[in-house]
Amino acid sequence: MYRIIFILLVAVLSVGVRAQYASMPSNYYSFYMGGGLHSASLNTSMGTTKVGAGFLFQGEYQHFIDEHYGYAVSLKYSSYQSSFNISDVESVGGVIHPDNKLEYESKTYYNDWNEVQTFSVIAIPIQGYYRMRLNKKSLLFVGLGAQLDFLLVAKYATTKGSFDTRGFFGYTGQEYQDLPNHGFDTYKYGSENDIDAAM
Repeated sequence: MYRIIFILLVAVLSVGVRAQYASMPSNYYSFYMGGGLHSASLNTSMGTTKVGAGFLFQGEYQHFIDEHYGYAVSLKYSSYQSSFNISDVESVGGVIHPDNKLEYESKTYYNDWNEVQTFSVIAIPIQGYYRMRLNKKSLLFVGLGAQLDFLLVAKYATTKGSFDTRGFFGYTGQEYQDLPNHGFDTYKYGSENDIDAAM
């Protein structure tokens, strides 16, 4: 099911010089392909983010209603992936345990925990164009438009490692673990979930 994430009105200034013959065509067809690197969508002070590969494909149709003014409609698909790895300890103090209502320090021990993120997006850019002749064989194009994005896939999968949650209670001076009924347990890789992504 397609989900509209946002409508972004942007001033896209695209200026290009195209070699043309004496006539000024009414229709143009363009296709673009590209690739690159993308980092994980994470906000953390621990762990290591590893960039992953991504690619883009776009097809565009331009039509000019007269010598100067026209419009363009495009269909753009992009997909990219990245990963995150952590072997560290995260501590959060002042947590109240729901069972005994006592304050404790929550600790998470990460052991080579690896997460892979995958995103796929379809976009529909729409632009208005103005063109003018520079000389006999060259035209100048200026465009302004908007883009509508549809997020198709936004998910993460854990591919290796584990982490366990523990609790240090100051009144006993002990750190508790392996108590799944009380929220202290070990979790291994193999899960897959959606990401609540804001683009």
